[in-house]
Amino acid sequence: MRDDLPNAYITTSDRDITWVTCTAPYTLPRFLGYGMALASDANLIAITEAHTTFAPDWAEKVKQTHSTYDAPIIGGTVHLGSITTLASQALYFADYGQFLPPYHDIHAQEVAGNNVSFKRHILPNDLQVLRANGFWKTFYVEKLKSTGQDVIQIENIISYYNRQITFKQLIQRRLTHGRCFGGMRASDMSNAWRILFALAGLVLPTVLFWRQMRKLWKKTTYRKHILRASPLIFVAVLAWSLGEWWGTIMGKGKSCHYV
Repeated sequence: MRDDLPNAYITTSDRDITWVTCTAPYTLPRFLGYGMALASDANLIAITEAHTTFAPDWAEKVKQTHSTYDAPIIGGTVHLGSITTLASQALYFADYGQFLPPYHDIHAQEVAGNNVSFKRHILPNDLQVLRANGFWKTFYVEKLKSTGQDVIQIENIISYYNRQITFKQLIQRRLTHGRCFGGMRASDMSNAWRILFALAGLVLPTVLFWRQMRKLWKKTTYRKHILRASPLIFVAVLAWSLGEWWGTIMGKGKSCHYV
């Protein structure tokens, strides 16, 4: 058992795979940080999620791309996988639709959290930071870009999204994640900015939905799916907006414990 992640038991198999089994609940960012710290001897580190599958040549494409480009962070595409319900499709389009091809520019503002890889040197040298605080991809990428680091996304690094959820789970997930995001971002905000955001929150759902649909409409492969799921995509955007608004005003509360 490791003292820096209580109730985490490590077993290394004969296939050079390190399995970590936990007897207590942890957030995904905490798991990611812990796993990335364990992989500290690698030159490249990739992160994903349990409901994601990959093209057969995914690993080779990741290695080839990192050898071709100096960018320390490289993301790939996220295609619609084996999900059929409208709620599941709405969550996919709301969370990952922007990572569908085509990419009109390889230089990215954001990369998909379930299909992204890093050159090891860009990650914190103090591994205890990763273990203790977890790894929050969105904020980490924003921080690196603010220092001038390049982030790119490549179409032929392909993954597939396969999460199945109910309508209730869609609402709960987006509310919770939105509040966590809003609360974490607001921790550096002045009171004046919080008040301004509170007032702007009245139009936030409409603005976010318009931006999301404008991005999605450029992804011509799934237009029929996008149109069919659009009412629930709006619900997903609305739930996120409410969560983000509440988190910004009232703080993250316990929402980040459920991310």
